[in-house]
Amino acid sequence: LLRVEGRFGATVLETDLAPLAPEEWRVVDVELPCGPLTLHGRVVNEAGAPLPSASYSISFVPPDSPRGRSMSVRSDVDENGEFEVPDIYQPRIHLSVDADGYVEFSDQEFEVPLNEQPVEFGLTEGRIVTVVLQDEDGRPVEGSNVLSNLPGGGCSFGCAVVDQPCTYLLRGLPAEKVEIKATVHDVVYKRTHDPLVPTLTFTIPRYEDVTVLVVTSGAVALDAYCYVRLIPLDGANPYTRYNQLASGFSGSIKIESVAPGRYEAVISRYSGGDDEAAQFEDLSARVPFTV
Repeated sequence: LLRVEGRFGATVLETDLAPLAPEEWRVVDVELPCGPLTLHGRVVNEAGAPLPSASYSISFVPPDSPRGRSMSVRSDVDENGEFEVPDIYQPRIHLSVDADGYVEFSDQEFEVPLNEQPVEFGLTEGRIVTVVLQDEDGRPVEGSNVLSNLPGGGCSFGCAVVDQPCTYLLRGLPAEKVEIKATVHDVVYKRTHDPLVPTLTFTIPRYEDVTVLVVTSGAVALDAYCYVRLIPLDGANPYTRYNQLASGFSGSIKIESVAPGRYEAVISRYSGGDDEAAQFEDLSARVPFTV
């Protein structure tokens, strides 16, 4: 296999070669897709003023070969909102341009101008949405993250609001409906947000701590590879919860913040493997219960 790599280690071209004999030399003609090209860009706001706070991200479209690599780079523009990317050997790239509070520009197959003329990227000011996480009684619920997937493939991540528990701000959202996700204790909650509503509230089910009583017999010896597992039986929480046991453990052990739903509790020993079914060997019967 002959691989030609360009800027940032991105694969430009791949081709298979016939086997070489020992100490054999061979001259191979390689025709690159294009280039080298240089992308000149300038980022401005709706009034045409430069946005020196903007950033850009570039990754190269991998070739048809499944063995090709695609590397990416992210950097900031200069004080005039301008940037330059030289040594591009592919006519199409993945390009995104963003600035805090503005709707992100994203193009999965951006065509680099062959004449290397500067390209102006105009960003429009985006919406700000307040996201609140609370339980059925209106009490704040801690969330691990809040985000929104944007048209074109980008994301807007929520920033926590100071002095307002479990409240997040999403900036730079477009003037259209978007899906907003909140992750709480490994469970992902999704809502479609109406652009006319400035605040979106997620009502999160109350989580409970589960205590498991572990009683061992002489036939089973617990070691550092043993775990209490809570295996979900429905879609309320798609993630298995774990708590590691100490050698010779006997007594009660707590697993905190378990989502409502139906589960099976089991004591298992970790044995390795590529998937969860092969990674654990059950040492006890599975006990069904409901949170």
